[in-house]
Amino acid sequence: MFLSSCIHASVLRYIHLFHFQRSENAITYTYIYMIFILYHIIITLYLIFVAILMVEKVEGEECRLTIDKATPCHLSDCRLSCYTGYNGVGECFDDPNVPGPDNCGCRYNC
Repeated sequence: MFLSSCIHASVLRYIHLFHFQRSENAITYTYIYMIFILYHIIITLYLIFVAILMVEKVEGEECRLTIDKATPCHLSDCRLSCYTGYNGVGECFDDPNVPGPDNCGCRYNC
């Protein structure tokens, strides 16, 4: 943004000097001002586009998987196996489809 403000200040300085030195050439002044406005519109659209891309990248689909079905869930082992295997977060929960008291579930980005 510092570069943008420097360019902004230099363009305004140029427009100011040009306007007062050659006030009879108003068409050129108008073109310079239009280019200046177009520059700001392009920068604004670029920033909006980058922000949208970043939001889409952060919002991933979340999957859930039951791991270590045969053994009872120990939270530290569950978190470790989920992180190493799927780069996700492990948690103990009761899955009605799998026999046993607690099962290790893993939430990760698909």
